[in-house]
Amino acid sequence: MKKTIFLAFVILAFGILVNAQKPEIKPNAAQASTEKPKKQIFRPNKEQIVQVQKMLKDKGLYAGEATGKMEDDFRESINARSFTS
Repeated sequence: MKKTIFLAFVILAFGILVNAQKPEIKPNAAQASTEKPKKQIFRPNKEQIVQVQKMLKDKGLYAGEATGKMEDDFRESINARSFTS
């Protein structure tokens, strides 16, 4: 009887140890493989916008002031087909 109880205890302890060693699934690793990498977006600062506005003004493609703001007329001049570097 003692041997049976001891054997049951050993099997139970072994079962607990085996179940404790299950690998953890990290949710970040699973999500990272399914998500698409994000594209980097270029966002110019004010000085860069002023520089482009001055360059377009020198070429005669932009008639406004070099304010450093992305206004509609500035956007149109950027998209002009005659713009060359």
